[in-house]
Amino acid sequence: MKQLFYVILAANVVFFSWRYFDSMEEPAAKAKSAATQPATEAGVATVTLLTESTRSPLPAVKERVVLPPAPVAAPVVKRESPLLHACYVLSSFDTPELVNQAAIQLTELEAVVEVNRHQEKVQHGYWVFLPAQASHAETLKLFRQLQQAKIDSYIMSGDEHKNTISVGLYKNRANAVERRDEVIALGFKVDVAANIRTVDRFTLNVDIARSPHEADSTVRLSRLFPDKKIEKRTCG
Repeated sequence: MKQLFYVILAANVVFFSWRYFDSMEEPAAKAKSAATQPATEAGVATVTLLTESTRSPLPAVKERVVLPPAPVAAPVVKRESPLLHACYVLSSFDTPELVNQAAIQLTELEAVVEVNRHQEKVQHGYWVFLPAQASHAETLKLFRQLQQAKIDSYIMSGDEHKNTISVGLYKNRANAVERRDEVIALGFKVDVAANIRTVDRFTLNVDIARSPHEADSTVRLSRLFPDKKIEKRTCG
């Protein structure tokens, strides 16, 4: 039995020794085989690594040329026909209220308006009167006589008619003459004259613009102010 044990032990030593040397030679054989084996098989495309390829210089970059922007055509502006100016005088207005109201209407038409004031002598009927006396005392004496005769009368005030006594104002001259004759028949000296007063009057200078295709502005003004006198004047 002892001999058999030594035989088995020797066999194991031989077996493991062979396995050890065999494993040492296998990597070297594989490396030699890889060195002698062709890189690729027939019919398979060759793959070249980037690190193995020959580096070629980068292509030259062309300089960028910046072109100026194309000129933009200016917009075509349609020229409108110039406005024409027409100038007028509107007359006349009796009170400041009336002339101011007319001025507001014209400014709403974009007209330039100027208000002018002047004085006019205007007839307001016919006046029946006793001529001025030499003094205020004589005027009072005559006035009492008229009152006793039951004649409606009053003493005029103001420098223009100082010491004058009025016995009536009439629109119609015939009526004024009839009244004069009645008072004369009672023994008084009486005259008849047109009643002239100095009053304020207002006119409007109007500068109104219109297009060349528009009709004369006189038509528009006549419609707004049918009772007023409209005269053309030189602008400026």
